[in-house]
Amino acid sequence: MSIPHSPPTGGAVDARPVSFADALAVVAADPSTRPERMRQYRSAVASLGRVTGRTAENLPLAPSALRPLLVAVLPARHRMSRKRWANIRSVLANMGALTGHVTRRAEHHVPLEGAWAEAMALLPKTPQSAALTGFARFCQMQKISPTQGEEAALKAYRAFLLERTYELDPGATINSVRRMWNAAVDTVEGWPGRKLTPPHNPHVWALKFTAFPASLAAELDTYIGHLAAPDPFEKPLPPIGNYPGRAVRPLSPTTIADRRRGLVRAASVLVEAGQPIETITGLAALVTPVAMRTVLTDLCRQGGGRAWKGEALQMATNLFDVARRHLRLPEAELLPLLEIRTKVAHRYAGLTERARGRLAQFDDRRLLRKLFELPAELFKAADRLLKEGCPARAAAARERGLALAILLLLPMRRRNLAALDIERHFVRDQNGRVMTLCIPGTEVKNGIAIEAAVPPDLARRIARHLTVYRPLLPGMQTSTTRLFPGVGEKHRCPEAVGRNVSQAVRDAVGAEFNPHLLGHLAATLLYDADPNSGPIAQRLLGHSQLKITEGMYGVLSTRSGQRVWADLLDRKRDALWRNETSHGGRR
Repeated sequence: MSIPHSPPTGGAVDARPVSFADALAVVAADPSTRPERMRQYRSAVASLGRVTGRTAENLPLAPSALRPLLVAVLPARHRMSRKRWANIRSVLANMGALTGHVTRRAEHHVPLEGAWAEAMALLPKTPQSAALTGFARFCQMQKISPTQGEEAALKAYRAFLLERTYELDPGATINSVRRMWNAAVDTVEGWPGRKLTPPHNPHVWALKFTAFPASLAAELDTYIGHLAAPDPFEKPLPPIGNYPGRAVRPLSPTTIADRRRGLVRAASVLVEAGQPIETITGLAALVTPVAMRTVLTDLCRQGGGRAWKGEALQMATNLFDVARRHLRLPEAELLPLLEIRTKVAHRYAGLTERARGRLAQFDDRRLLRKLFELPAELFKAADRLLKEGCPARAAAARERGLALAILLLLPMRRRNLAALDIERHFVRDQNGRVMTLCIPGTEVKNGIAIEAAVPPDLARRIARHLTVYRPLLPGMQTSTTRLFPGVGEKHRCPEAVGRNVSQAVRDAVGAEFNPHLLGHLAATLLYDADPNSGPIAQRLLGHSQLKITEGMYGVLSTRSGQRVWADLLDRKRDALWRNETSHGGRR
C-alpha cells in the first residue's frame, strides 16, 4: 500500500486517512486485500460504531482521539464477550497500521536478543511481566541497552504507546514497568541498571516522616499514644467559647492512623509553602494561626476552592484538638484557632453526579440481576478453569466471586474486606461451619462493629475456597489465616481487592463499579422499597448517625416518594371508579 506508516514530520501535509470510513475505502481499493479480510474490517468497524453510537465517518483513526472512545466501552453492556471485543480491537489496530496511524504489531513484537534477552531471563515468568517485556523490546529496537538511559527510554516508550498504539491505558503500563523494574533491582541478582522514579501514588500526599526532625516524631508518638490509651482519671476537656467540652475517650486504631497521616500531611503542606523543614521540631509548629490557615487553604484549593470538603473539617478539628488536648494552650491562644476552625463549614452535598450516574446504570433490571448473579457465575468459572488445568486463574476467579458475595451480604469498606481473617472474624458452630461474620469496632473506621449471619450456601463456598482454591494462589503461605492473603502473613492490598471486584463487574455485567458503590446501591434499593427505611439502611451500612445515610446515600432523591405517590393515585382512581360504578355512573 502507498499509505505512509509513520506520522508526517516538519511542515509536511498529513495524507493519512482520518476516519475509519476513509480506512475502509483505502483497504477496499487495495487489490491485495482478500474478501474475507475485508468482511472482518467492515464487521469490526460496524461493531465499534454500535458500541460507541457513532458512524464510521465519526470514528477517528488517530490513537489520541480513538483511545477515549475505546476506554469508555463496556463490552458486556452490549452483550459482547471480552474475547470478541479483544478481536475487534485487534482488527482495528491492523487497520490503523495499514493507514499509518499505528505501528505494525510485527515491528514492535520482535524476539529479544543479546543483553535484553539475558536480563529478562533472570526474571520469573508472571502474567505481570508482559509490560516489562514490551519495554525491553522497545529499547532493543531503539538500540538502548539495559544499563543506560532508563528514564529517557521510559519517557520515549510512553510517547510510543500514546501516539503509535491503541493501548487502552498507557499510564498504567508505564507504572507497571516502573514497579517491576525497581523490584528487579532490589531482588534479582545481576539485574542491570539503576532504579527508576517510583510511580506516583495518588493516595500518598505527604513527605516521608523520616525527613522531619526526630523531635517531631517523638512528640507525635507521645500524642498518638495518649489517643490510644488516655488516662482514665483525666478530666473532660472544658468548653472553649461556644465550642462544647467533651469526655476523653480512647480512639480506634483506624481513627488514630488517619489522624497520624493527617498531621504528617499538615507538616508537609507547611514545607511546600516554604517553611524550612528543620524549624518543624514539634506539633506546636502546626497549630499557629498562620500554619492552620496555610494547611486549610491548601485543602480548599485542592477541592476546587468552591466549598470545604469533609477532609478540611477533619483537619481543622484535629489541629484544634492538638492545641487543646495535647499542648493545653491557654484560652487566649485557643480562641483564634477556634475562629479558624468554625469558618470551615462542611455540608454533606449528597451523591456526586458521578455516583448518581453509576447508580442509574442499575435502573436497568437486567444489569441488576446480572450483578446479583455474578458471584455464582464466578464460582462456576473457577470450577471450570480448575478442570481445564488453570489453577491460578481458577483461584483468582473464586477469590473475586467470594469478595463480591461478602460485599452483597453486607456492604463494608474495602479495608475491612481485604483484612478478613478466618480465625478472628468468623464464628463457627461446634461442627466447624461458619455461622457469623464479626469485625470488632476497633477495626472499623467509625468504631461500629460489623456483624452478619452467613447463609449456609455462602458458608459452604468459604469452606471450599479455603480447602481447594486458596492454596492455589501464587505465593500462598500455608500458615496464614487471611481470607485474601497477600505477601507473607499480610493480607491483600485493599486497593487490589477493590480493583479486582470492579474489573469483574465491569467485564461480566457491563457497568462501571467500585465496592463502595454497593453501599449506595443498598440504600437506594431500600429507599425505593420503602421511603421510611432510613434506619434500616443506617444499621446495614453501620453509620453512626442517620443524617450521614440521608445526606450521602440518596434519600434526597424523589424517586421513592414518587412511587408511593403513584401507588396512592392508583388506589384513589380504583376507589373512585368503584364508587361511580356502584351508583350506576351517577354522582
